[in-house]
This record gives sequence, C-alpha cells and structure tokens, in this order.
Amino acid sequence: MKFQHSILYALVLAFVSLPATTQNAAKTYTLPFKSVEGLLLVTVKVNGKPLTMIVDTGAVSIIVSAEAAGSINDAQVGEMRKNKNIVFISGSTPARNVTFELDSYKFNQSVTVLSLKELNQRIGVKFDGILGEDFLNNFHTLKVDYKAKTVELTE
Repeated sequence: MKFQHSILYALVLAFVSLPATTQNAAKTYTLPFKSVEGLLLVTVKVNGKPLTMIVDTGAVSIIVSAEAAGSINDAQVGEMRKNKNIVFISGSTPARNVTFELDSYKFNQSVTVLSLKELNQRIGVKFDGILGEDFLNNFHTLKVDYKAKTVELTE
C-alpha cells in the first residue's frame, strides 16, 4: 500500500512539474507605423482592403470613413469635425459590420461610418479611420516601439 502511494505521488509530482505546452502560445501581430503630427498611422485590412488607420487608445469606437466603407456616400453619414483642439461628431452615424484581418487572424467588428474629409484636411493627414477601444479589446496587450516604429498587438 505504501508503495502504491509513493508511485501515485511520483506521478502527480511529474505531471505538475511538466512545462506548459506552447500549443496555445499567444500570437503577436507587428504593424509598422508612421508617426505624423503625433498620430500613429498603421495599415490594416478591412474587408480585404488595406486602410490607413489611426491607433487611438483614448477613442472608444472604431470609425471608418464613408469612402472606405463603400456603398455609403457622404450625404448619408455624419461628419467628424475639429474646432480648435476639440473633435466632435455631427449628424447620424450608421454602423456597419466589417472584417478586420491581421495576417491570418480575422475577426468581425461593428464600426461607425463617418465622413472624415474635413478632419483629414484640418489635420493634414490622409487616413481612413480610427482604431479605438472596440478594436484594441480584441488583444491582451498593445506595445508601441518608437525606435523600431512598430505597434505590437498580442492576443
């Protein structure tokens, strides 16, 4: 009986001390960025089309321009405007479901569609949308490496 307990104890100890498998290792996606006027611009695929997006950790939603969303014209959407240092939205803002793609990782997400023409002109930077918290919540970590000019998103 004592021998059986020793064997059972040894098996449990061996099992507990085994290293964790790397089968479920977190995947990291590295996106090069361009910094313009303090904005981090990355390229992500939305519905299979590469779009230039601002990474904005202070934004709640994901915004895609009416032009990038396709089949919606500017007259059907609200507008994102800038007045001095304040950015605000005017008009209605329809939602659309889109597919984001980072390498082999794909996920569907609801986005707000807005006209970004005025904001593009005022800021002086051409971009197709904003990646806010709704996008970033799909990942555990966000790392910005300013020297390498990359944004790393880890599942």
